[in-house]
Amino acid sequence: MSFAERRATLLALPWVSGVIPIDRFDCEFSAAFLEEHHVDVLCYGEEYDPVLNPEFAKRVASGMAPDFYRVARTGGVTGRREQAAERRESRARAVVLPRTAGVSTSEIIQRLAARIEQDKDALMKRNDGGSADKKNV
Repeated sequence: MSFAERRATLLALPWVSGVIPIDRFDCEFSAAFLEEHHVDVLCYGEEYDPVLNPEFAKRVASGMAPDFYRVARTGGVTGRREQAAERRESRARAVVLPRTAGVSTSEIIQRLAARIEQDKDALMKRNDGGSADKKNV
């Protein structure tokens, strides 16, 4: 999905008031960023949670990956003196979105592509002004 499509999808949700485009995703969200953009809730997949995903925790510990959502997850408290600016409490709340067992995005995309190919003629006929019900689509 393009950013415009993802943005439209998220903004269709009644509890989403804004979507912030991120052009670079190789660092942690800072407390300053969260405050500047008035972020109340930061959602992320459990694959990026070092508590729930030991493999990700190893990558963070070895410096191979940043802990993107640490500030939101910990309320801005890092315990490191060199990051004193991060110590102020962040109002952003982290929400971990669990993976759904047995659901694969790749598989969904493949199924949709196969269905579109299979129903291509019926889908094209839908554009003739007739109702979808009449076409069994």
